Amino acid sequence: MKSFLPDQYQFSHKYLLYLNEYLANLLVFGEQNNVYSVFIHPNNEQHEKEFSQLKGEEIALWLEKNGYKDELEKMVLRTLYPALLWDLYQFFAEALECSEKARLTVTYALLRKPFRDDLFYLEWLLAKPQDFINIFQDKNPSEFALDKMLREDKVRRIVREAVGKTVKRDSVDTEVIYDMRFNKIIGFSFDAMWNKALHLVTTAKTHSTEHRNMNFIFSDDEDRSYQWMHIYSFLPVALDYAVDVAESLMYIMLGNERPNYYVDFFHRELGFAVWSKEVVDWQNNPTLSSEMPNDLDDLHFACPKCNNVIDMQINLARVLFLERKMKCPKCFRKISIESIVDKNGIRPHASMENHTK
Repeated sequence: MKSFLPDQYQFSHKYLLYLNEYLANLLVFGEQNNVYSVFIHPNNEQHEKEFSQLKGEEIALWLEKNGYKDELEKMVLRTLYPALLWDLYQFFAEALECSEKARLTVTYALLRKPFRDDLFYLEWLLAKPQDFINIFQDKNPSEFALDKMLREDKVRRIVREAVGKTVKRDSVDTEVIYDMRFNKIIGFSFDAMWNKALHLVTTAKTHSTEHRNMNFIFSDDEDRSYQWMHIYSFLPVALDYAVDVAESLMYIMLGNERPNYYVDFFHRELGFAVWSKEVVDWQNNPTLSSEMPNDLDDLHFACPKCNNVIDMQINLARVLFLERKMKCPKCFRKISIESIVDKNGIRPHASMENHTK
C-alpha cells in the first residue's frame, strides 16, 4: 500500500499503530488467560439448582435478585471490557489506514465513535463501576446515552475520576483529555472536525459551514497538511490515555499487574518521549517546548552488558522503541528492552494499587 503520509509524521503514525496493537494484545491476553470468565458459586442447593437452568440475560437478573452483586459486577465488566476495546481497536485501525492513504475525511469520521463513545464507557467502568452497572442493568439505554450525560454535565466528572485511577494520573491533564473529545470551542478539539467529516453542512456556531462551501469535500493540500498536523499532534495523547484506562481495568480484573507489564510500560513511555520530542521539533513552537519538556533528557540507565550508564538520546531512543533493542554506545553490544528494564528495575512512578479500587 502506497503511503501518502509526510515524512515528519512517520514516527507518530508508527507510535499510534503500536498503541493500537497494544490494545489488541491486551484483548488476546485476556482471552488466553480466562480473564473474562466469572465463576459463580451458589450459596445453597436451591440456588445451585436454579442457576443451572438459567440462560442468557436470565443470569444477570438472577444474580441481582439473589444478592450476588459482586459476581454481577464482575460479569458486566468482563463482558463489556473486551467488546468495547475490540470496537475501539477496529475503528482506530481503519482510521489509521485511511490517514496513510490521505483519506482524512474518513479518518475523522472513524475516530468519533471509539474516542467519544467506546472510551467514555470504559472510563465510566473504571471511575464508577457500581454506578454504571446499576444504570446499565435497571434503566433504559436512553438513561446512559452519552448525549444525555453531556447535557447533565456528568461526563467531565467521570473523566476526572477515571484519570485519577490510571498509573499516569500525575502527568495526564484531565481537562485536555476531556476537551479534545467533547469541547466544541477548543482549537485542538476533535469534536468539530469529526462532525464536519460526518456532515456536509454544520450549523453550530463553533464549526458552522463557510459561505458557499461544504465541509471537507473541497479539501486541498493545504487543508490536508493542517489535518495531518492536528491528528498527529494530539491523537497519540488520547490513545496513550486509552491504553492507560484499559491497563487499569485489566489490573482490576486480574488483581495485580499482568506479566511483562513493566516492560510494556517502559516501551510505551519511550515511544511517547520520542513522539513528544518530534512534535516540539516540527512545530517549532517555544510555548509548546515549555509545555512538553523532553523526557529523554532525564532518561539514563545502566547497560545490562557492561554496566556503564547510557544517556538516552533521540536517535538511540527511536531505535530502541522501533526494534526493541539497541547497540550500547559504550561496549557496542546489543541489548534488549527487556534486559534494560530487568537490569535497572524500571517501574512506573505511580502504582495502580489502591487507586483502582
